[in-house]
Amino acid sequence: MTTPTKFKFTNLKLKALPAPTDKDQVLYRDTEVQGLGLRITAAGAKSYIVSGRVRGTGKERRYTLGAFELMTCEEARKRAQTIKLQMRDGIDPQIEDKKAAAQSETLREVMDDYIEHKRTKNGPLRPSSKADIRRCVEGTFADWADVPVVSITRDACIKRFRDLSKTAPVQTNQAFRNLRALLNWAREKHATEDGIYPILPINLKWFNCSGHPVKPRRLCIGGVHEQEGTTSIHGGIQG
Repeated sequence: MTTPTKFKFTNLKLKALPAPTDKDQVLYRDTEVQGLGLRITAAGAKSYIVSGRVRGTGKERRYTLGAFELMTCEEARKRAQTIKLQMRDGIDPQIEDKKAAAQSETLREVMDDYIEHKRTKNGPLRPSSKADIRRCVEGTFADWADVPVVSITRDACIKRFRDLSKTAPVQTNQAFRNLRALLNWAREKHATEDGIYPILPINLKWFNCSGHPVKPRRLCIGGVHEQEGTTSIHGGIQG
């Protein structure tokens, strides 16, 4: 007998549902709370999800509530209703999750992720490039290494750049090129599929190689306005 894909969830019924054998995953829907579902993959992993439209955007969202083993169906219903209320108020839960993750990610964590996953046209970063980036974060920017990247301010960058440039201008330019790459990486990795940036880390095109701020201009990226500098000159920190 085929199990209907929409029925009143109970813990016993959900536990007894088998993994699909003819597709990658299958989705069952609850009749008690609109939008609540249970997704089962071919490997047997079960997860509660909730779907709905975010008010004011018209966008359909499917949000994972958590693993089946970690909550009862009643708990899943309560969480689903909370998420649905947020959507009704115009809050996108996916963006909120990305904001939370982005706000806490440190420069060291960004560095580790960048070194592991960054790819160039020639493949992974060279060992020498990885060592240079690590040396910059753990040396030049050691006091910033374990703080969230969103807390690295424009003023702090300008001051650090000017101070270091007095004695080692070439090394300072290279260090800030690496920093720019890491901050851009953090920004892009937390962007949503709609092109919205939950965080906008300091853009190092805001000042040129002499440490003087350049006049910013307005950009609109994914509906979010940000200030961004013009292209640097004199071979300094390029955009």
